[in-house]
Amino acid sequence: MSTRDTNNEVDQQRIRELMMAQLDGESTPEQDAEVVLWMQADPALNKEFELMKAVKKLTRQQQPDDLPAEQWDQYWQGVYPRLERGVGWILMSLGALVMVLFASWEIAREWILSPEIPLWIKAAGISFWSGLSILLISVIREKWFLHKHERYKDIQR
Repeated sequence: MSTRDTNNEVDQQRIRELMMAQLDGESTPEQDAEVVLWMQADPALNKEFELMKAVKKLTRQQQPDDLPAEQWDQYWQGVYPRLERGVGWILMSLGALVMVLFASWEIAREWILSPEIPLWIKAAGISFWSGLSILLISVIREKWFLHKHERYKDIQR
């Protein structure tokens, strides 16, 4: 590519930036004069500038439609039950977890302190429950991670 082609591309980019600045009211009088000179020299730029002005006018005229009150009511009726159910599930899960942990602790304490159970059975039981707990935590952590990074969770069939 020649130096002249590179300069032409730079000039085209610069003039388009100046045209946008003029449309947005951010250009100086010197820049406005430069834009006018460029448009007089190139009818295609003048046509492009007029098209840009038409697009800006059209987008300024567009106003988003306000949703009817019924749709807002329906939206909030859907949000509150989901929020309430989510909080309910969290509280119930936490309560169940605390109760299960407490019951497990009490059973384990009685079992470990019992003089009738041989030591090797106690060691095997502790090993079993420790391994099961580690596996359970690993599966829960993996499922949680996969759920957070699921690419298709918001796609409906």
